[in-house]
Parts: sequence; C-alpha cells; structure tokens
Amino acid sequence: MATSTDIQESAQALFCALANRVGTAGLPKFFDKEKYPTYLDFKTNWNKTFKTLSIEKAFRDHVKSGKASLSQIEDLLHGVKETSKYKKHDWYYSSLEIAKKLIQDIAKISNKFSYVKAGNWQDVFWRHGDKEVMDNMVVLFKKANDYQKVLVKNSKGGNVARAFADINKWTTADIYFAAESAKRQIEDMVKESKLDYVKLNSFVSKLITEGTLLPLSLKKQPNQVTIKKVNFNRPQEEKDIDILEYGGHSDWKPYVPKSDISDYTRTLIIYMSKDKKLKMQLRHDPSTGVLKGIVQIVGAGAFEGSLSAGPIADILKGLDASFSATWMKDYNAANKIFVATKKILDAEIKDKDRKRYDNEREMASALVTNASHPPLLKWLDKNKKRSDMFIRSVYTYATARSNNSAKYVIAK
Repeated sequence: MATSTDIQESAQALFCALANRVGTAGLPKFFDKEKYPTYLDFKTNWNKTFKTLSIEKAFRDHVKSGKASLSQIEDLLHGVKETSKYKKHDWYYSSLEIAKKLIQDIAKISNKFSYVKAGNWQDVFWRHGDKEVMDNMVVLFKKANDYQKVLVKNSKGGNVARAFADINKWTTADIYFAAESAKRQIEDMVKESKLDYVKLNSFVSKLITEGTLLPLSLKKQPNQVTIKKVNFNRPQEEKDIDILEYGGHSDWKPYVPKSDISDYTRTLIIYMSKDKKLKMQLRHDPSTGVLKGIVQIVGAGAFEGSLSAGPIADILKGLDASFSATWMKDYNAANKIFVATKKILDAEIKDKDRKRYDNEREMASALVTNASHPPLLKWLDKNKKRSDMFIRSVYTYATARSNNSAKYVIAK
C-alpha cells in the first residue's frame, strides 16, 4: 500500500521524467505554472501536444513508482484532498519547479549528464520504491553497514565511525535517476559478498560522474528551487559544519503531574547556530514511544534530518562517556514505564474514550522528557566548546554528511 510519502516522491519522479523528455529547450513551453496554473491545464496541454506520448504512457514507460499508482499521484497533483485553496496546487507546483530546475542544472552535477538536458530519454528511468535500483541500494547499504558494525565491535573502543541507524543517514535520496547501465552495475554489485563504505561510496560516485545515476533528495518547494550537491567536496562540507555552534535553547519547563496538559510542551528547541536559524526539535513521540530530534532550518519549512535517542547517546559518548551512559539509562527507564502505561491505556480506554486516552498518553510521554531533558540541558549549558562539538556531530549525522555518507543532491 502506497504511503503519502510514496505518492509525493513518485509525483516528483513523474515530473522529472517529463522534463527529461522535453529537455531544456522545451521547458519554457511546457513547465510554466503561469501558463498552466493547475495540473489539469498542464496535462491537457501535454496530451494535446504529444498525441502518441501521453502522460499515462510516459509514466508507464519511464517511471518506476513502486507502490504508487498514477491515479494516486494525479489526485495529489490535482489537490483532491487539500482543504486549503491556497495550498491546493502546492504539490503540482513543487513537482514542476524542482523538475525544471534539475534539468536546467543537471550538467553542473556532472557534465556527463548533458544528454539529459538535450531530451535524451532512451533507456533511462526515474525511480521511487522500485526493486531494481532503490531496493538494491538498500541491500548495498545493509551490507556496508553490517560490515561497519563488525568494525565497531572489533575496535575495542578505538576511533571507528559508528554504524548508521538507518539508510537515511547514509543518503537522504528519495528518488533516483538511473540509466540501464547503472541498473546493471548495481545488480552486479549486489552479488558482492563483502562490501564496506569506501568501496560502496566510490561506486556511487563513479556512477554519478558517468552520468548514469543521480540520487535526489526532495524538499517540498513550490516557488524558487535550489539544487545543492552534498558530500561532493569534503573540505567544504567540514567548513560549513565547523561554523555551527550551540546557540542556547527554548524556555522549556518540566511537566508537573495533575496540571493541565496545555500548560507545558514536550518539545525542547535546541538552537544549532548563533543566529538561531538552525534548530533541533527534541521531543518524545507518544504514538511511537521514541525520543526524536528533528533538525530544521527556521523559515525553510522542510526538515533537514532527524535522529533518535540511540545515535544521540552515541554522540554524547564520544564527548562524555559517563554522562552518555547515565542519560541513556534514565531515558530507557522512563520510556519503559511509558511503554507499559501505553499498553494499559491501549487495552482499557483507547476505544472507549479517545480524548482521555490521548490526554493520558501525552502526560505519560511528558514524564519521559521530564527525565531526559533537564540533565541534557544542564550538560549543554556547562561547557560551550563541548556543546558546539555536540551540535556539529548531531547535524553531521542527522543530515547524512558523515565521512561514510554517500554523494547525493538536494532539491529544495
């Protein structure tokens, strides 16, 4: 079953395929939201112009969308479920603008992508959730990550980079452009019995340089789009990270039992830059029972990345092993109580009194942050130099900019 994310990212894959088909020369004629203010306008013009190459055929022949169907994608682009008239066409605009900008700038990623600008559409696919490329990239990631876990285990406290908690810390790519030759090479690489990040990242880099593979990370952007290369220039990445610093935190207060749930917030804001434009929202999610830090650029809308309690503890361990162990122990103890409480609530009142259920579940969640937030704040405020290192490590890991992360491109 397709999720909303599957549908959104497949919509982008569709528009990238269409922009790929017309090339830079055709973009002004077709990819103009002033001329075609709705997806219906765009589709009508496209199908009228390309009588033997309808959007339906383009989707069938050059998009691999995994679980998302064209009808689901078009409902999104039409804004069928959007209640705000001001946002009704945002996903259409975002898909159109990102695809247009990407095709215009794709040769800046590698000059070998120039054929895409010319409208060359043979043997290429834009993919999300497909078996041949995206699923196989997951297989390659798992092999390299499992090998990294072995290195960490055998290091006996040595300076070995932690394994990633999930694939989004290796690459945040949501869709892939892949030529047939890249698909075949990926299938061959899957057969490798042993794989580390040095070999895997070199392989991905080679395919990008050849112009046969493009991992693309998407941020909803219905207006002005920028294309940014990530992990292509390590020295520059490190310079960008090194200017980040601990900028303080929000005026968070612990939850007091029996008080009104509206009198407090479970969300702690930790500022990751002096100007407070970069922040991490650290909160406990009562629906999943997970403490998560979400990194966001203030005003930009889209999230930059996230990480959970485990990776946060790993980062703390590299800076203060004693504090990391204590913090994680306290968090785990509090969260264990939360999980037990939620289990009782699920069984006894979830289906009987939803309002009371949500309220009591949130109160139980707040007790987790009561245990985890105060000691972390005290630790952050005690030593700014150390806290700066924490901020940089959080950003590096959460946004897939670690030494073991792969090259990818962000459209935002």
